[in-house]
Amino acid sequence: SRTKNLSLNEVTNTTPLSYLIINGEKKKVSSFSFINQNGKTITNEDYIGKVFLLEFFFTTCTTICPIMNTNLVHIQNSFTSFPDFGIASFTINPEFDTSEVLKIYAKENGITNPNWNLMTGERRDIYKLANDGFNLYTAASPDFVDGFEHSGYFAIIDKEGYIRSRVDPVS
Repeated sequence: SRTKNLSLNEVTNTTPLSYLIINGEKKKVSSFSFINQNGKTITNEDYIGKVFLLEFFFTTCTTICPIMNTNLVHIQNSFTSFPDFGIASFTINPEFDTSEVLKIYAKENGITNPNWNLMTGERRDIYKLANDGFNLYTAASPDFVDGFEHSGYFAIIDKEGYIRSRVDPVS
């Protein structure tokens, strides 16, 4: 089936997302610097001026990661006419997921957006970014399926670098 490309009107004709508020302040993306699938250093500054989705995953995951990345590929394919849209994927298994492994993963999974970076680096830095920077749970343990556990949520970041959130109605 063909993926429908969304028009700008379809994307912008919605209620704005709320800011993620922590300790009374709008939460901004923490500074980061990691290496992407092409061996290039990518920082949070590379995403300023872009709306982007962010996830934590690992290439050998057999549970939620394949579903998350299939959904992100569908989103990527729907937003091909938006150069100010990006995706940031951080591996939580950086010892295995080198730039070379991430490049193969990108190719095998249809990741083509030049603004989609699959990033690796020091485990300590990635886990701190996930757990403290984005409030997205990430952990490693031999007791977990595949050795790792993480939130199945995506974060959405606005063009100014603020983390946005939907607000569900109280029922």
